[in-house]
Amino acid sequence: DFVYGNTAQSADKVNYLQTGTGAASRTVQNRLRERISVKDFGAVGDGVTNDQTAFTNAVTQALVDNKDLFIPAGEYLLNGVAGSDTYKNGILLPFTQVNFDPLDTFRIYGEAGTILQCGADDMVLVRVSRNNVVLENFVVDYNGHTNVILIGIVPESMTQTTTQVSQSFIDLKNISRVGGAGVDGIVIQPGPTIATSDSG
Repeated sequence: DFVYGNTAQSADKVNYLQTGTGAASRTVQNRLRERISVKDFGAVGDGVTNDQTAFTNAVTQALVDNKDLFIPAGEYLLNGVAGSDTYKNGILLPFTQVNFDPLDTFRIYGEAGTILQCGADDMVLVRVSRNNVVLENFVVDYNGHTNVILIGIVPESMTQTTTQVSQSFIDLKNISRVGGAGVDGIVIQPGPTIATSDSG
């Protein structure tokens, strides 16, 4: 609720007007629902708290709603979740189907001061296993861990040989990395060839 004068008003009753020529009035509720933030799901971003659950839930909801995922400035520690191979996943964008429609592009973006930190060894910090993805404006940090892939444009299981997948049309924009020994910045690995058809 918002307080207008001495009266509380719900977000669907309060108007929002962007500055600028031709700006149209909308409700605050509509404005707030344009994107999903990891903060909506309880992410702290203090570099100490494990924000894994908040990120997992935020990514899941953003994919369901087909909305961008925003990561405000902060240091987000991700301890990882066991995946389909020997690596834990910090952020997993799972494969569903080969889809080349740009309207289905999924965007994860931060701002100045947005840092994703590994919280464990043997981890893919950001695993992109689907196509049509934009990653933008954040830092990926190995945080002193080993056997780490900071960004993997790879299948959900890098050892699987039976499912055709696609990780095409992936854009990385203004992504910085903090790495060390035993750390790969970006790994790109296509899926297997199935019945003479290559994975994307």
